[in-house]
Amino acid sequence: MVELLPRASGVLFVEVGRRYQGKKRWVTFVDLAAQSFDEADIKAKVRKIVPAVQAAADKAEEAAKTALMLASEAFDKAMTVGPDRTAWAGGAVAALKALRKALAAADADLTDKQDQLVTELEELAGAVAGDKDALEKAQAWVIERLPEFIYVDEYPDLRGHQNITDYLTRKSQSTSTEADLNFEKLCKVAGLDLARTKGPSQ
Repeated sequence: MVELLPRASGVLFVEVGRRYQGKKRWVTFVDLAAQSFDEADIKAKVRKIVPAVQAAADKAEEAAKTALMLASEAFDKAMTVGPDRTAWAGGAVAALKALRKALAAADADLTDKQDQLVTELEELAGAVAGDKDALEKAQAWVIERLPEFIYVDEYPDLRGHQNITDYLTRKSQSTSTEADLNFEKLCKVAGLDLARTKGPSQ
């Protein structure tokens, strides 16, 4: 599951439930770590990247300079964090991709440190953009591994043990008890073929 949702690495318990109205289940990862997101850190990175890109644009040819300046402005605007982080991430991913493309077209290079800042923003935006999908996949992974639950509206009459031979004899003679009928239902749910089973069974 951690491969699907890395931030669930510290989760020890999962709660699964279903409302009476409808069949859709809900899955909660107890103590799921909040997604790493530092708005102040993002702003600090942007303040270092934008001037560096603009400086690189000043050294580029006119056509490439214009494109790089536009990409820098779009990047600066897109990195402003709004209330919807998923929407922010989508815009940030696109703006970072356009910035990379404009830098390459202008044959402009950033320093290793500046390039690392861009990479860190790309990783953050990608993680935020994909988190909803990752969470849904992790929840589906849990549901796929749930055992089958059978709801009964009452506690049926069942014996602590059952002699299969006696049970089959009563069934063949049409003298099955209510406990026998409940036992038969239980076996059907479990997928047991009693006619092929020999000897007493718990």
